[in-house]
Amino acid sequence: MDEDLPWVTVAAVAAVAYVAWQVTGFVPTEASLSPYWFSAEAMEAGEWHRLITSVFVHGGLLHLAFNVFAIVSLAGLEKQLGSPAYAVVFLAAGIGGNLAHVMVSPTPVVGASGAIFGLLGVLLAIAPGTRLALMGIIPVPAAIMLPGYAAVVLLVPGLEQLAPVAHFAHLGGLLVGLAAGASLAPTKALGNLAYAAVAFLGIGSLVVNVQAVGLGRLVEAASSRGLGGLLTLAWPSLVGLGLVGLVLNGLPDGQRSPAA
Repeated sequence: MDEDLPWVTVAAVAAVAYVAWQVTGFVPTEASLSPYWFSAEAMEAGEWHRLITSVFVHGGLLHLAFNVFAIVSLAGLEKQLGSPAYAVVFLAAGIGGNLAHVMVSPTPVVGASGAIFGLLGVLLAIAPGTRLALMGIIPVPAAIMLPGYAAVVLLVPGLEQLAPVAHFAHLGGLLVGLAAGASLAPTKALGNLAYAAVAFLGIGSLVVNVQAVGLGRLVEAASSRGLGGLLTLAWPSLVGLGLVGLVLNGLPDGQRSPAA
């Protein structure tokens, strides 16, 4: 057996592809997904096995393709953690994400996104300078992207109504991953999570300021009212940008390389 091959990554990709083929025929419907998804009703019925089955079924080809790409992109983390620990984090984060989702939404949940965010949470705890691809193209350190995403989800009301995305499943998985990363490398994680907390405060300030004042008024203040007018309306955003800058400047140089 090749010890360098990320066996859990290979198994996870094979599992979600096989399930998509055998269960939904790559064309998922409510009838084909409902025996496997997780929901508050399933929890009340004691169908706890759905906490696992829901991780491996997906709501469409794009959903499947995106998650497979993410799993493969994080294969280097399996080599770093070891396959047993990686598998535990993957499943635990998937379960944690599902539970977080049903706490805030009556909508059933499917997909491996919570598990993937758990792996990202480990990455944030042990290597916060690792570049992740924002919108697939823009490299952004994990210490900025993940706390920023959390700030947007928690501070922008009605976000889940804009698109069928289980944001709280992502956050639940992320928290499980952060806890796992902290347990695997407690000394390193303590300082790294401080970066994440500062980034969350910084981006949260931006989000709250834009919502309270309005992006249009901020742009108008910047263009017509001069520095004084801009400072009056946008000082929380400027403070937030300063905090983000502190995080970017403080990340250890040894953690700035992209994920394998």
